[in-house]
Amino acid sequence: MAGRSSKRGVASARAPDRSKPIFAAGLDALNIGFAVFDKDLKLVGCNKAFGAMRSYPAALTRPGIDIIEFYRFNAERGDYGPGDREAQAMSRMERVRAGHPHELEYELPSGRILNIRYAPVPEGGLVLSYSDITQLKRGERAIKQSETQLHVALENMPGAIAYTDDELRIVVCNERFMEMYPVPRSLFEPGEPYPNFLRYLAEHGYYGPGDVDALVAQRVETLKNPTGVPLEDYAPDGQVFEVNRRRVAAGGTVTVITDITRLKQAEESLARNEAELHVSLDNMPGALVHTDARLNIVVCNDRFAEMYPVPRELLERGQPYPQFLRYLAEHGYYGSGDVDALVAQRVESMENPTGVAFEDRAPNGAVYRVVRRRVAGGGTVTTMTDITELKRFEEGLLEAKQRAEAASNLVMEKNRTLEELSSKLSKYLSPQIYRSIFSGEKNAEITSQRKKLTVFFSDIAGFTETTDLLESEELTNLLNHYLSEMSSIALEYGATIDKFIGDAVMLFFGDPETQGAKQDAIACVKMAIAMQQRMRDLQAEWRERGQEHVFQLRIGINTGYCTVGNFGSDSRIDYTIIGNEVNLAARLQSHADLGGILLGHETFSLVKDEILAEETGTITVKGFAHPVRTHRVVALREGAGGSGRIIRQEQDGLLLIVDQAKLTEAGRADAIRALQETLGRLQSGDASARERAEPPFTPTLVHSA
Repeated sequence: MAGRSSKRGVASARAPDRSKPIFAAGLDALNIGFAVFDKDLKLVGCNKAFGAMRSYPAALTRPGIDIIEFYRFNAERGDYGPGDREAQAMSRMERVRAGHPHELEYELPSGRILNIRYAPVPEGGLVLSYSDITQLKRGERAIKQSETQLHVALENMPGAIAYTDDELRIVVCNERFMEMYPVPRSLFEPGEPYPNFLRYLAEHGYYGPGDVDALVAQRVETLKNPTGVPLEDYAPDGQVFEVNRRRVAAGGTVTVITDITRLKQAEESLARNEAELHVSLDNMPGALVHTDARLNIVVCNDRFAEMYPVPRELLERGQPYPQFLRYLAEHGYYGSGDVDALVAQRVESMENPTGVAFEDRAPNGAVYRVVRRRVAGGGTVTTMTDITELKRFEEGLLEAKQRAEAASNLVMEKNRTLEELSSKLSKYLSPQIYRSIFSGEKNAEITSQRKKLTVFFSDIAGFTETTDLLESEELTNLLNHYLSEMSSIALEYGATIDKFIGDAVMLFFGDPETQGAKQDAIACVKMAIAMQQRMRDLQAEWRERGQEHVFQLRIGINTGYCTVGNFGSDSRIDYTIIGNEVNLAARLQSHADLGGILLGHETFSLVKDEILAEETGTITVKGFAHPVRTHRVVALREGAGGSGRIIRQEQDGLLLIVDQAKLTEAGRADAIRALQETLGRLQSGDASARERAEPPFTPTLVHSA
């Protein structure tokens, strides 16, 4: 028994295995690539599709080939892109050796897409399969593209939209729809019952007081049996939505919601200003027409048909939209002009819509805002809004604006006149007084106060005699030039110009602006020094122009309590100062030397730290019980030892003026030579001339500003 059994086993082993060709043929008939690798990752076998799908050569698909050779072949062929070929192959070997099942999608250079699956064998080894999913992926892409186009169309709609099926479940709604209502986003998911969304709104007071079930039932009824008649929803925050529901031929209902809050607000505003407005905007919904890529009408709403006086058959589905445009053009709707050109212009906007609004004006005066947009799936959507009342309102605003601009121009003209007048008046007032009056700090009323002031008087010596020697025009020019220069210096130092009394100038410091009695006094004396320095410069300039008779200045300065304010009558007032201290300043001026500055003792006490002065004795002044001590200004302490620009000496028989700033090196040498020659001639003169001569000449250094 055992022997026979053994013989049968040997015979069976020697018999050919007819199942292998059948199995191999079956594998080759599969439309997937299939390969088996042993535990050493060497190829055990594969079907024809495995090599054909990846275009492997026959030599590479022989049993015993290591799997890395396939990766090297792919890398050399460029399947993995640029980079180190061996590194690319080794990185894929690491993934295989990890022994984790995985799959991936790979697109061949030919455009075909393969699904590659790695399935490790428990006892060791690997099963690798390729399946061609090109058609599947293309179908997915087509579906995604269609979904994208639908999404773009929904999101580009001017209002909100929701589509519910026959079971009142949400199929789709756009983002605008979700933004309009304060409900959880989960209630908008596809498949959610639309009544749940309505109930949430009702329970949270969105529809106002009332029985929740009744409020929901009322709206569910409009979903089940939409009438196409718009209704309005008033949100708790004051927004107004126009709701349109229509039955879809394929089943279900489309709800279109438009935010008409601004339209409602405009309606209310216009109703207050225009009594003839009796029709509210909720009965004037916009018009809409959808045309396909061939410009045939797909659909238009009733409002569109109401807006335009054309036969209804021109608006039927499938009718060419250009025929509707031509009818309007032929009947004068677009005004005079070539019919073909008028139609072509509008057809162009249909074929190439820009999304930019334009306006159509009807013969009856109505104005429509027209917007055309391209639909992602093809064709054009045109929306029309009646903005007639809005345009009238804008025209009214424009007229009001023009009236306001005219009034503004008139006010500006009056302001310019006032500015010119105030500019002219400012020349009659000291700048400080002008500013205080026009800023409202001071009133034009008769009032005064006692303040400690520093008073300045200046006078031109021998002015009366000079007037007899000059022509009127020459005297006027000379005097105005002098007063302009002195005024500029006065304003620079902050003086209040009281008045010009012929050739005399009266100034004061301490009102309406003050820096304190000491600083006011110092500023006044420094101003006086600057004036005398400028006067010497002017004398040189006048002589250079051939003016024989030049002005010489005397200045008096005093500090004390004065009465300052508005003096006069109800019809005319003058801002000035009065008092004994003012009179003293005038007397000091009359006792000053030519070209000199004479100070009262109190002024000297305030400025002595910065001004070098010498006491000159006393003078008797009416109104003062005791003689008044006086001081002659010598110079600023900081510049007392410096050299001046102008060297000047004038006396009977002698006039010497040297302007050092104008002397060049050569000119300076010539001047020294001329002075030496003059000195020699004076020294060699006859004795009688010397006896009659004045005391020896000592040049005076004048410190020029």
